[in-house]
Amino acid sequence: MQLEKVNLNIEHLSIWLSDTQGIVYHQGHKSLYRLEPLSLALLFALDDGINEQQTISELQQHSPLSAEQIAPSMQQVKALMVNDQIDRTYADGLYPEFNSHFKQQVKPGDFTLKVANSTFAITSQDHELLSHLKTLLAPITLNNEAGDITEVDFLFEIEHPNEIYTLYSNDQAVEENLTQEQVMPVLIDRLQILSYQQSPYTFGFHGAALESINADNPHRVLLPGISGAGKSTLTAELSKQGYQVFSDEIIAINDDHTLNTLELPMAIKSGSWQHIAKLYPEITTQPEWHRVDGRILKYIWPEQIAHNKTAELVDVQKSIKTLLISPNYQAGCEPQIKALSIIETIELVTNGGYQLGVELTEQRVEQLIDFCQSISAYQITYASSAQAQKIINELVN
Repeated sequence: MQLEKVNLNIEHLSIWLSDTQGIVYHQGHKSLYRLEPLSLALLFALDDGINEQQTISELQQHSPLSAEQIAPSMQQVKALMVNDQIDRTYADGLYPEFNSHFKQQVKPGDFTLKVANSTFAITSQDHELLSHLKTLLAPITLNNEAGDITEVDFLFEIEHPNEIYTLYSNDQAVEENLTQEQVMPVLIDRLQILSYQQSPYTFGFHGAALESINADNPHRVLLPGISGAGKSTLTAELSKQGYQVFSDEIIAINDDHTLNTLELPMAIKSGSWQHIAKLYPEITTQPEWHRVDGRILKYIWPEQIAHNKTAELVDVQKSIKTLLISPNYQAGCEPQIKALSIIETIELVTNGGYQLGVELTEQRVEQLIDFCQSISAYQITYASSAQAQKIINELVN
């Protein structure tokens, strides 16, 4: 069901409604809030000028709810009605390298690479670590033996006195007190985030993005969601089934709803290694790396990458469809498909983690709603790769 904007008397709030739910944009907070039916009823009553006590009394006359049951929703609505300001801006999410950003000088032979439209150089006196980096990132390495590249956007320097590692980016210490096995995940994450933050993105969501190379049935698949839901494993599998990978961790969408490639290897968690080895046997020989939170990873490249490519996610001709699919792996379960509402879709992509490349204004909220209304969104529950691929094939055909 499409969302409908409803005018309010409260000028700092904007609201969009579905059949039973709504989302509210608070101008001072620069934030979106989801409202359930009870909160919506309270908001509209207070917006019409009915006082709090009368609103509660009338609601109790027409429902079995007690005052205690109504109280949490009333507190939520009263907080929204306050026209306060939160000192927050989208720039708060930018990495510190952008505070005074200028090109970095490099020397002939320095290890240089490119992700999206950003260039990087990496230096380290740990020759073993640098060798691992050069091997893993070979597909995006720039040849600088002749010294043709004299400057890059970002210079990473890895120092390790007393085997305690620090990552410097453009002369700033950005990660400290690392072990050697923690450096790779930290560095790849930073490559990824700096690359899309330097691009003209509008919304960045945690997730993977792929495109079918089947000319008879062109389509795109977005896999948003929280970490651990099976996203990277499913991405690796789909890459073997005729899909090009735009990105494995961040879905970065530009102002015109286009998607750019972030060419980086996929991080596969230890629980999936045995399964992934059937498709990517090279994973068995890859070194192990540790996230700071303790999760153990190996990195592999997808079978097919959408090299330096863009894709229009909203196709006005309707000749290419975009599916947003929330993967939900559950061992031993029966496969299920659940269509997601517009509000559920917005909640899904924001709950998984997001960043903004612009201020969140009412116009930007409408842009996000328009995007979510222009695609098809589902949650799929599955117990095996075969089940997941069968479900996706059913959805795209």
